[in-house]
Amino acid sequence: MSMESEGKELLWRRLDASLRRHAKALGGGEGLPDIADIYRVQEMAEIHCYLKTEHPFTPPEVNALLRFADPLEVAAACWEQNPDKYALDICKILDANNMFQKFAQAEPERTEKPSLREQIHAGMEKARRQARKDAPEAKRGGEPR
Repeated sequence: MSMESEGKELLWRRLDASLRRHAKALGGGEGLPDIADIYRVQEMAEIHCYLKTEHPFTPPEVNALLRFADPLEVAAACWEQNPDKYALDICKILDANNMFQKFAQAEPERTEKPSLREQIHAGMEKARRQARKDAPEAKRGGEPR
């Protein structure tokens, strides 16, 4: 799988999670949700559908949206700020509206594999704990021999 398709897959998962969070928030309050909130989630669902089925994402757009804690909320803001009725240039809109300062940034994810040294250290610690647990002294109450 290429880096580009991995980025899109991650963005798709994050867009799905965002829509679920916004929909779940409707039912989480006291009483019935406000009509404006229902329409807002409907609008986000439509934008979500457009992004996943129609929008021709460029790698910079994918990378830019992945920098945000809630990429769907940011995409919806881009949609609202979009001056072009025939295209959605996410990067251009993000820059023109200072959205990197207006929206929360995503926490960096540790995607790298632990180093060989870290793996060995973790394995040795696990083996030591297991050896102490299985030692005959531990079973007899720790008496010296």
